[in-house]
Amino acid sequence: MTDEFFFITFGGLGVSLAGFAGLLHALNPNAGDDPITRWRIKNIVLGGFFVAFSGLLVWPVYRLTEDVETTVRIVSGFMAVVLVRLLIEETKPGPAWPSETRRKVYRVITIGQIALLVVSAILGSVGFLELMFWLVVGAPVGTFVNFIQDLHMPKEPAQEG
Repeated sequence: MTDEFFFITFGGLGVSLAGFAGLLHALNPNAGDDPITRWRIKNIVLGGFFVAFSGLLVWPVYRLTEDVETTVRIVSGFMAVVLVRLLIEETKPGPAWPSETRRKVYRVITIGQIALLVVSAILGSVGFLELMFWLVVGAPVGTFVNFIQDLHMPKEPAQEG
């Protein structure tokens, strides 16, 4: 396989991304009290490990199959199944989703990723799978960026009455 270093690099990137959860907790020591922050930290850790495991999975699958298209199909299928589970478990209404709009947008993005991973599995294209890694890593990165942006937003005063 000619692009194994791309996937191995994403494996390392995923582990680094999961490590950002510690940074989030350091920036907000009261994270345990806030369901949104808890969800964000969990999402970054799970997303980072998902990217890491998926990226590192490519090499042993290729060594077992010795076929690039089969490798892409297996890894794309694995990623799609994990995202379906994420869609079911992590996007239920609750205190982590104070905005129904954000929850729906997150669901639509995840459904889009699943659909593209199915296309990747059908095509068996390394380039398409590489594109999918860029798109999938966007979820935990976006969650991290949202957290940092919210740190700098002024808190709204509590309304009485």
